[in-house]
Amino acid sequence: MAQQGSPLKLGPSCAKRMKPSLVLEKCIICQKSSNETVVLFTNNSKSRFFAAVGKRKDDIYMNLISEYDSLSDIPNESLEMVYHKSCYKSYTSEHNIAVFTKRQNDALAGGSIQDSPVTSILTRSMSSPTNWSACIFCNKKSYKQDKKLFKIESDDRVTRITIAANHNGDLNLLHKINQDNFKQQAFYHNQCIVKYLKSSNKDIEVIGNSTSEYESINTTAFSKLISSINDDLLKNKKAFLLSSLIEKFVLYLPENMRTSFTTRKLQRYLENHYGDSVVIQSQQGQDSKPNDMATVYTAMKKCLDMSNEAGQDFAIQTFDQQLYAIAQQVKWSKPDIFNRHILRLGGFHSLSCFLASIGKLWADGGLRDLLVDSGVYAGNTAELMLNGKEFNRAVRGFTLVFEALQVLFISAFIHWCRTFDYFDQIPSAFWNVLLEFHTSICDQTDQAPEIKTRLEKLFEDHVQPLISKYQSVFIEFIVISACTNPTLSVQNLVVKLIFGN
Repeated sequence: MAQQGSPLKLGPSCAKRMKPSLVLEKCIICQKSSNETVVLFTNNSKSRFFAAVGKRKDDIYMNLISEYDSLSDIPNESLEMVYHKSCYKSYTSEHNIAVFTKRQNDALAGGSIQDSPVTSILTRSMSSPTNWSACIFCNKKSYKQDKKLFKIESDDRVTRITIAANHNGDLNLLHKINQDNFKQQAFYHNQCIVKYLKSSNKDIEVIGNSTSEYESINTTAFSKLISSINDDLLKNKKAFLLSSLIEKFVLYLPENMRTSFTTRKLQRYLENHYGDSVVIQSQQGQDSKPNDMATVYTAMKKCLDMSNEAGQDFAIQTFDQQLYAIAQQVKWSKPDIFNRHILRLGGFHSLSCFLASIGKLWADGGLRDLLVDSGVYAGNTAELMLNGKEFNRAVRGFTLVFEALQVLFISAFIHWCRTFDYFDQIPSAFWNVLLEFHTSICDQTDQAPEIKTRLEKLFEDHVQPLISKYQSVFIEFIVISACTNPTLSVQNLVVKLIFGN
């Protein structure tokens, strides 16, 4: 059905016909077509809507007043209008109305109301708190795997964004710009700001009608771009993304100027300017999943080629735990290509696997019960620690277990020395130096390193032989008893791993 204005009013003959400034087949609030279903007004919803219109006195109010002398002249019963539920809810919200009228009054008091193509409907998103930790354009912390956020900082950049937002009718962004400390709090992605400014500049009038003037402006902006990156590019050997250079280039253009300067064109400019001094190449694996086997194969092949060019016999590459497993599968499937490729697991994940091996061996041997029943860790936390997760907690927990076992070992060793009169073989000088070392540590004196050296010498000469003898006696007892006691068989394995016998 063709769009048309509102039908003839069924009131008195002197009533006016509604002009096509409001299309009644569309949402009366936003006047836009969307996938959202429109709903016909009821008497109650009409009353609430016109009450909100009277309070706001916005663009919708002005359009209605232009068709009728006043709101009371509108034939509520015969006038058929439709609305989007989201628009209606936002428009009639008492909170939104209060915020809108306050802003309108503040603007009138400060004389800051300007002509703008932006409608004055306050949406729900404008009244919600702004997430300053995300990009102001895409409202996300990462955009196409680009997780690097930049601060606005520049006043010129704020001006350009404001012009673009006004041109696009972007209420959400304008609401953010009007907030305090926008320049210090706002972040953006390189690709997002370039895309936003480009999309708005397409409909803005071009400065200069002739092609020569247009090219002259581009050449001037390119010269400024070269001046800003020349030292980093040639002296510091820094690499740049063409998308980031395009963003810099746009900032050097005059305001309100549309540009069709693409990355391809910028690449030609750079090649003509620098010649063979710089290398421009496509980024391999861009927009590919890092855990995809094809991506891992490309990375391994590139590493192998670089090693061959450098004259190295072997290519050594380090992966994290997830990619390491995929890389090993690639290596096993292509032994003829990667026969000289050495894969290494990252240091952190190597330690995580080591912690998981401890849990694999001793979780059911009492280590899990020791961590949980002692009240130090909860059951789920202990389970994660024994699986190699919760790295910091696992290191601390296993260290506590080690210290507890060491205390038990030293206590048993001292009891054994007392029982078999081995204390006589330890000279009193050892105990005196041990006490002296303890005092120096507590007082933080400078003699601590010297005392430590003397203590280590006395320990190796007199105490270490007794500890070795105690270990041999203990192992002999465990081995003999393990023949008849299964529990002691497990303890025998523990002793072998701890003492290395």
